[in-house]
Amino acid sequence: MRAEGTLTNDDPGTLTVRWGQPGLLYGEGHAEDGRFEVALADRPPAAAFDRGLALGEILLLPLGTVPRLGTPLARTTGAASGVALVFIDDASEHSEAWVHDFPAGFSCGSRTDDGGFAPTPCEDLEVHFQ
Repeated sequence: MRAEGTLTNDDPGTLTVRWGQPGLLYGEGHAEDGRFEVALADRPPAAAFDRGLALGEILLLPLGTVPRLGTPLARTTGAASGVALVFIDDASEHSEAWVHDFPAGFSCGSRTDDGGFAPTPCEDLEVHFQ
């Protein structure tokens, strides 16, 4: 499971993904030369799921940082604006309409005007770290 694409700002660094509450880290990658890539070896940790849905936020860390996966993160350099990694187990309990637009398993999403997400190909995301 991988997400990749272009950076609108060229901030090099280490990437990780923060999932759910309390914000467990799971996923690793890098940002450099106007491109980024982040990968997950398997599904997010069970604690990341809320009613069958896990939302992941791509975080930029200082270059060379080694994230402690499965633990909360104290400090970041930036967070990806307008995109999320989405993992659906069984979201039948969710009332938000956008959740049901995603297939089961791993996907990527772009923020919509109503505060939800719309499915977006994971191979060509455009990310800005704020």
